[in-house]
Amino acid sequence: MFINLSLHLRALLLGFLSMMAFVAESRALNSVLNLTNQTIDTYTQTVTNNAVGGAFSNNPNVWFRRSISTDPVGSSGSGVYRDLYRVQLSGQTSSTVSEDGFNRNTSNAGDEFDESIPNGFNPYLRVSELVTDSSGGYYVFALDVNENSGSSNELISLDTVRVYTSSSNITDGTTINTVPELSGLGTLRYDMNAGSTSDDWNYVFLDYSLGAGSGKMDMYLFIPTSYFAAAASTDYVYLYSAFGRYPHLGSGRTAGLDTSDGGEQWSIPANAGNVQVLVPEPTTAALLLLGGTCCFVRRKRPQTLTSIS
Repeated sequence: MFINLSLHLRALLLGFLSMMAFVAESRALNSVLNLTNQTIDTYTQTVTNNAVGGAFSNNPNVWFRRSISTDPVGSSGSGVYRDLYRVQLSGQTSSTVSEDGFNRNTSNAGDEFDESIPNGFNPYLRVSELVTDSSGGYYVFALDVNENSGSSNELISLDTVRVYTSSSNITDGTTINTVPELSGLGTLRYDMNAGSTSDDWNYVFLDYSLGAGSGKMDMYLFIPTSYFAAAASTDYVYLYSAFGRYPHLGSGRTAGLDTSDGGEQWSIPANAGNVQVLVPEPTTAALLLLGGTCCFVRRKRPQTLTSIS
């Protein structure tokens, strides 16, 4: 009986450890997601399920992934993507600058944001217009960065993403002119730096040269549809983003991760199901645990029957 019990415990333990190994390998939870091919400040490339990408520990349900070969390709106006807005610091002349903004018609003169709405862009996005990935469980946002090449200028950091919903259509002339006033955008549905302090932010490292070319997106953001369950289908969606601040504090900024050229552009796919999230399949981990449990049950059943007889 003692031997049988040891075997039972071993089988269960092996099943549990297998599940933990799978989760540890598949769910890359970090304070930095390095989507480049370089090691930057000791941060190596983040890989999940053979795709470059991962999730942050403060919100492991939201995924950031670099573009892969099966993603749709289409330039602005092609109908493959719906372009929302572009963020670019006006008149930048230094390699140590940052930029931020959100989707609204035009920016207010003199405010601190840097977004623009080129011809053909449509910043007015409703919840009902959000597009899901191939699984139907995530809403997809696509990012195209535009930086110089060479001397690490192709690198840039994505410093924060916030997504709000509101019944109001925020247009030019609002009082939202600074980051503290972003709460006026409505209900916060997602914050990449939720719970972080000013010197402990999450960052995504991106490399323009890896996805260079017209219509080639550099990164996809996958947010669970459940995060918007309480929002009305007619609510407007606002996506705020900031770039080039790594490591956020003014001193010690890593060269090359600031903005150096054209604007960064947010879009959504035109059609649902065209993008795969490529996240760990929960059924796989469950099957590993179930395998260990089944081993325990199968070995225990004959002993139980024998004792009854």
